[in-house]
Amino acid sequence: MNVDFIFKLCLIGDGAVGKTSLRRRFLGEGFTKKHIATLGADFAVKTISITCPDNKRYRIKFQIWDLAGQQRFNMVRGQYYLGANGIIAVFDVTRPETLENLPHWFKEVKKHLTQDPIYVIVGNKIDLRTKKSKKKQEFVESIRGQEFATTNAKSITSKPVFYMETSAKTGENVEEAFKQLATELLRERGECT
Repeated sequence: MNVDFIFKLCLIGDGAVGKTSLRRRFLGEGFTKKHIATLGADFAVKTISITCPDNKRYRIKFQIWDLAGQQRFNMVRGQYYLGANGIIAVFDVTRPETLENLPHWFKEVKKHLTQDPIYVIVGNKIDLRTKKSKKKQEFVESIRGQEFATTNAKSITSKPVFYMETSAKTGENVEEAFKQLATELLRERGECT
């Protein structure tokens, strides 16, 4: 199969925010409730088609690096960033501290990349906002995630930063997050107007 572009992207964020579940859902592998921590990094490839607003069609191959979020893997993550065109920074809407930790992740990316990637910030697990819980739980509301992306954009990159909310469990907006990234990468290259 011919492809027009190959883009490397990294999924980053704290442990257990759903990076692997998002990747698996995007690859069509479904969802599992059981959490299995990624050891260092996991790699996958998927080719998608993108139709730009001007009706040009492109076949994009994503090389997806799912990076472990646990602190013990800090030393090995750096090598996986090299050559990344895009970053999907994931936080868990049921754990506000995972949003607050994203600036640490952005600094780590900047440390290892010479060029600015395109960022999509993803608030994952939105299906849990609607569940009735017996214990009082704080959720990151949509407006807070959007404000975070807008406020931090200039410190992250000179390029636009995008915000989306997803559910790896239901599949809501998962495909759209990856397509948003692909479209912006094409737009950056002058291919998608």
